[in-house]
Amino acid sequence: MIMPFIILVFFFSGLSGLIYQIVWTRMLLLNFGSTTHTVTAVVSAFMAGLAIGSFLGPKIFKKVSNYLFLYAAIELVIGISALLTPFFFENVTTIYTRFYDTYPSANVLLLIKFFLITLSLLPATIAMGTTLPILVHYATQKFRSSVGKTVSVLYAVNTFGAFVGTLLSAYILIELVGLRGSLYIASSINFILSLLVFAISRKRSLVPKMDIQSMSDESTYTNLYSQDRIRLALFIFSVSGLISMAYEILWIRQLTPISGTYIYAFSSILGLFLMGIIIGSISAYIIKTRYILSSLGIAQLGIGIGAIFSVIIASSHFQLSLWTTEILVIFPATICMGMAFPFVSRFARMSQAGSFVGTSYAVNTIGSLAGPYVASFILLPILGTTRSIMLLGIINIVFGIVLLQRESIRRLIVFRSIVASGALIACILVFLVVLLRPMLFYERSVSQILQKVTGGSYTNFYKEDETASVIAWGNHETSDYGLLVDGVGMSSLVNETKLMAHIPILLHPNPQDMLIIAFGFGTTFRSALSYDIDVDAVELVPSVPKAFPLYFTDASSILANPKGRIIINDGRNYVRMTQKNYDIISIDPPPPVNSAGTTVLYSKEFYELSKKLLTENGMVLQWLFYGTRIDDFRMLVKSFIDVFPYVQVFQSPQDIGVYIIGSMKPLSVDKTTIAQKLSTYPKAYSDMNEWSKWDADRIVSLYTGDKEMLERFAKGAPPVTDDHPRTEYFLLRQKYTQSDFMSTQALLYPQGGK
Repeated sequence: MIMPFIILVFFFSGLSGLIYQIVWTRMLLLNFGSTTHTVTAVVSAFMAGLAIGSFLGPKIFKKVSNYLFLYAAIELVIGISALLTPFFFENVTTIYTRFYDTYPSANVLLLIKFFLITLSLLPATIAMGTTLPILVHYATQKFRSSVGKTVSVLYAVNTFGAFVGTLLSAYILIELVGLRGSLYIASSINFILSLLVFAISRKRSLVPKMDIQSMSDESTYTNLYSQDRIRLALFIFSVSGLISMAYEILWIRQLTPISGTYIYAFSSILGLFLMGIIIGSISAYIIKTRYILSSLGIAQLGIGIGAIFSVIIASSHFQLSLWTTEILVIFPATICMGMAFPFVSRFARMSQAGSFVGTSYAVNTIGSLAGPYVASFILLPILGTTRSIMLLGIINIVFGIVLLQRESIRRLIVFRSIVASGALIACILVFLVVLLRPMLFYERSVSQILQKVTGGSYTNFYKEDETASVIAWGNHETSDYGLLVDGVGMSSLVNETKLMAHIPILLHPNPQDMLIIAFGFGTTFRSALSYDIDVDAVELVPSVPKAFPLYFTDASSILANPKGRIIINDGRNYVRMTQKNYDIISIDPPPPVNSAGTTVLYSKEFYELSKKLLTENGMVLQWLFYGTRIDDFRMLVKSFIDVFPYVQVFQSPQDIGVYIIGSMKPLSVDKTTIAQKLSTYPKAYSDMNEWSKWDADRIVSLYTGDKEMLERFAKGAPPVTDDHPRTEYFLLRQKYTQSDFMSTQALLYPQGGK
């Protein structure tokens, strides 16, 4: 048996590794932007380091005799290099900023971004990649355990550590100690592991001579397979790594409209993915078989059938609970994924355990490196979620058939071939139906979502791009409009969004340039252009602006206006990278306030970045919707007023939120000045009165208060910061504290009263 101490060490190593991945992803998104390009670059860079480490691991341990001492040194390297990653990130971001100004090409910037992120993560991730082959080699030679069972146990234990690390960081650590605090805890785990393993390494004889008689049967039945068959299995294992990562991306896209956009929803999906792999790895430990190719083939069939099954389950989610849906979507395929690595490792002879396992893990990780790119930038935009999952499922089934055909068990070949071929034919038929009717499985879910949100509106626009799934509908005769991004409803055509342009422009003495963060329906963009100023609108989701013509009959002329520019980018990243200055910045982050990633547009650091872009008389408008708890709202206000010396507050027409406007100079809310400006811009006045009657008196009537009022309201509240995204990670706070929902009365009378 593998020594329990080694199992415990590798569990905590996996735990710290997932904490790193989550924290690093978050930190890099702050620096490089919350775009799909950045997310895929981070995941791929992480995988690249693991692949390199897996290749290097066997070369390193061949030169040492004390494997545990080597492992202790590697854990120390992981801890030190992880502590240095924030320093690395800041430096590579500075380099990226220079390239951003010099090479505006998206493809060039993508390559530069991937290279810089990989460079910053390599020291830690290469070290991580060496750990598994070293421990496998140590365990097989020290304890005479079979290679397959050793890999099954270590792989399951390490993945279980990753599972715990995922939940621990998402549900507890980041909320309590922030990103850097979580990083320090993870690195402390590595330092403690290093000390413990080092202490053990000094007390034991580590490399006994090999006893040929005690070697597992695995060492002999690998002779059943030629090198060509082993290479075939490794090739399929590598491509399976790509497919597995693609499934993860596709399932998140598939389940997000069902589970919601909170960070806990994404963490639960990742946790279930890892748990399925754990169950599969344990299952491979239990299964005793001499026929490795057949076992791999059946696992591939299981992945493919499970993936296709997930499409059907996801389309029926209204009849199932959320957890039941997620488990049925993710578990069948991931359990089979978890079996693959232990089965492949059984090809290794005991004397070559570490080298073969390192190579196997590396080729699989190389495939995983490409998975996010293939899913996000090829499959989703071209085929969409449903057809992409179906296609990948068919590829897995083809792999299964190939592996079964290459097995040497003649009496089972015919039976297995018939079963596998039948499964393949059935899946191809289903895929052809989905190809011809792309909404077959999804239209039922979409129609039910629309029925629930709109009461029966019809779909005019449905598009899946690399960032999100967009459903939009519009009817100019009935004025029935809507926009869903990943299942979340955006604000409709209301005066609130018009005023995000009108109020700051009317308050500014001479506006020339305006920046709008979050395009949405395009109402603010359209209203701002009515003043004949230069307007830039930054939108994260490429398909959102494409729905603009559904909402406005004059959309073509608005889009053709040379003074208007729509930029597809993350708003935070654009503010950080651009060299352009603006008179007005209007910010309307997508709802809800607590959804994953939104704090990048609410944090104190973001407002500091925005302030640097302002001209002398510039101002920043932030829309704050009331649909959240008072304690959340107080933290959001605190972040804003900590940055701007002068702040004005305007109530929304429907009393559903407030506009807070920050500036470096005092602002005058003067009815006469506003009336004169409206008379100067008849087109703007017409736009303002498109849906209801407005004049200077009504604009001024919305004025609610200034910074002093907000300071009383937010007194004692901590700000939302990049390191402490408090409104995004809220589970413990909301579980153990009580807070009413926000309202105007709570804003005006924070201590109660009327």
